[in-house]
Amino acid sequence: DLILTCLAKDPSARFTSVRALLEELVELMERVGMSKRRQEEPLPTPRRHHADSDCRSIVETNPLPMFAVDPEGLFTLVNQSFCLFVKKEQEELVGQALGESRLATFCPGIIDDLQVVLRKNKVTSRELEFSVGPGRQSKVLIWLTPLVASGIIIGAHGVVHWIQR
Repeated sequence: DLILTCLAKDPSARFTSVRALLEELVELMERVGMSKRRQEEPLPTPRRHHADSDCRSIVETNPLPMFAVDPEGLFTLVNQSFCLFVKKEQEELVGQALGESRLATFCPGIIDDLQVVLRKNKVTSRELEFSVGPGRQSKVLIWLTPLVASGIIIGAHGVVHWIQR
């Protein structure tokens, strides 16, 4: 009946406010014995946490180019797909500044995006279009998201997603 009242075609047959609906709902819950708040069961805890090596394995085998940078904008983690995307070896990239990378050449605004992620705890995205040969264009979308540990932003991680090859 509550739902039908909410969906009534004639506005005068509906509840006059959300408060009126809430009061009716609380009264109904009391009538059916749901007035006491249920004790929530704690969420099950995993038997073991994923080790850092497990997480690295997931990132490294992901087909999407992925990377992580620290608050100074230095690469701390890159996967093989990202290395192929920027045409550098992993050893060359880790420790390099994001602003000095081939990604920053394609996307000069990435440093501004990094500052938004670090200072405002916001996700950013940017679409890039570039030439991959005579008459051939590619498009990618680059996301940067806060990298958080123990409630503190410790950097940012990024994903490059091909929209058009």
